Amino acid sequence: MIPFLQKLKTKIVGLLGHDFFAFMFKNRREHLSYAKELKSLYPKPDKMTALGNYELPSSVLDSLNFDSIIITGGVEFHIEFEELLDNICNASFHFFEVDKRSIDWFKLNKEKSNFKIIEKGLGAKKGFLPVYGNEFMGWSSSVDPKIYENSMLDFKKIGEAEITTLPDYCKENNIINIDILKLDIEGMALEVLYSCWDNNLSPKSILLEIERGEAENINSYKNGIEEFLEKAKSFEYQCIFLERKDSFNSGTLEFFLTKS
Repeated sequence: MIPFLQKLKTKIVGLLGHDFFAFMFKNRREHLSYAKELKSLYPKPDKMTALGNYELPSSVLDSLNFDSIIITGGVEFHIEFEELLDNICNASFHFFEVDKRSIDWFKLNKEKSNFKIIEKGLGAKKGFLPVYGNEFMGWSSSVDPKIYENSMLDFKKIGEAEITTLPDYCKENNIINIDILKLDIEGMALEVLYSCWDNNLSPKSILLEIERGEAENINSYKNGIEEFLEKAKSFEYQCIFLERKDSFNSGTLEFFLTKS
């Protein structure tokens, strides 16, 4: 397929991911119905502050300062959330990214003294994994091939990434406490989070996106979400469901966890 047609296909398929078209796909309709349930079960507190595409409890922002540690998994081509946080607290930010396109963009446009880019992915164990992506779509790449199974987009191997664990990284860099952990890493968030909890690393607050691959059974996905919520409660987190502002809710769920 010539590049023009590939770009056009990518654009059209991207638009089909909008919630407006969810009625065309049974799994997306069921996903949106489940999201409504979660919105009711895990409501937002009254005082929330908008930061780019996200909202955080105002009390969490009030607790941040110059000594705070913010760790982000997944850069893509936008870090508005972190830049707005930086305006509030001028904390120390650590960014993990596996896609060379995003890394080059970050180094060219966003590097500063308290912004550190780590050219590695996060996982449950150290090693190396292939990176999958679409050469015409720079905003989505992953080391988890399952997230792209049955996708209408043409994903393929675009590179290889070194993987580390967050507990290992924190130990190697003398990080004792994480004030906010943000995970938008295309199918890997729960694996990373569970490796933290299994190694006695419990960030004070966690913002994460849990994607559902097109090939994943909705009931299997829901079971995984319920297991995650139970684990979070066992670690004494308050769970808040966050509705995406960009109307692409039918393939992912977002949560904010914070220690009571």
